[in-house]
This record gives sequence, C-alpha cells and structure tokens, in this order.
Amino acid sequence: MNLIEYSTKVLQFRFLNLGLDGSRQAFLSYEPLATRGHIWLVDKNQGRDCKGQWFLNTDKKYLWEIKCSDGLKASGSLTNPLNMNGTGKGKDNSNREVIFVFTTEKK
Repeated sequence: MNLIEYSTKVLQFRFLNLGLDGSRQAFLSYEPLATRGHIWLVDKNQGRDCKGQWFLNTDKKYLWEIKCSDGLKASGSLTNPLNMNGTGKGKDNSNREVIFVFTTEKK
C-alpha cells in the first residue's frame, strides 16, 4: 500500500482594525513549495462561514480571495505565506479595508 505523506502547514490570520466585517481571525494552509492553498474562517458570533484561497499569480504576486455564507467577499494581496509569517491587505465587497497579519498557529 502506498501512503501519501502530507506536510500541511497552518498559519493563523489576525485581522486588524475592523477585521473582516467584525470577524477577527482566520486560517491559511499550504503544502511546502506550493503555489496555492486554502483560507477559511468560522465566526459563530456573526453566523459566518467563509472559504477561500491564496495563490501565486502569473506576475509572481501572492493574492487571496474569500467568500462567506452571508454574502461577504474580500480579496487582495499578501506576502509569501511559505515564509510562515507576513501581512496582507485588500478590500471587501463593501469597499472596506481588510488588513491582517499571519503567523504559525500557536498550539
């Protein structure tokens, strides 16, 4: 039997200022050497469930996008997540600024 080994890393987003319309944290995952990965958040207080992705585009820029069950959408740019910490920024679909920092998840 062949077993596939995964070495998925998880980073924690901490939204600054007003957050993602009030949501304060999310998570990002990736495989080492990947050019794309997942972003997700669940905010029970807001009744919000969001899923998205980050990716390296053809211009060698890291971008992110997320869509939520309540209609909220946001997108923007971020620093290389493979460095395991960094920053990101963007706008939501109401033109509100979204700023975050990310780092390895604390256990």
